[in-house]
Amino acid sequence: MNLLLVTVASHIKANPAEGVYWMLIDGDGKLEASVINGELQVKVIALKKSAQHMLDEKNPDETLRGRPLLGLTVMEGFRWNEKQQHWEGGKVYDPDKGILYDGYIWSEPKTGALKVRGYLLIGWFGRTETFERVGGKYPKVKQSGEPDLAYSR
Repeated sequence: MNLLLVTVASHIKANPAEGVYWMLIDGDGKLEASVINGELQVKVIALKKSAQHMLDEKNPDETLRGRPLLGLTVMEGFRWNEKQQHWEGGKVYDPDKGILYDGYIWSEPKTGALKVRGYLLIGWFGRTETFERVGGKYPKVKQSGEPDLAYSR
């Protein structure tokens, strides 16, 4: 058990993806990346107040279309690959399109930004999104100068 904890901790130290990130440069919302049971997951923790009641309307599974986007896990199942120095094997969900992509995730060493590569079939046919890390002492809550966001509980 201790060996597992040390191994997971060394992965986090090698690639510090855990943290809070801006969804878009203009501050449409915030994402939180965390490692749970050795797997990296990312969820929406804040949205602009005008979008706080938006639902997952484009989900291909009709039974999931009523769930709120605020609090939704949009990336999950990623395991650390020491050789490649990235998180892989997980899924990236794009609620704007209702599409589930394969992907991998890494942290940009110089900036601390989270890089997410989502693709269908093979990694060459996809796109990479960059999410800038939220600064400040308490990134999970509104800080001075930030846009007015609604936060998940």
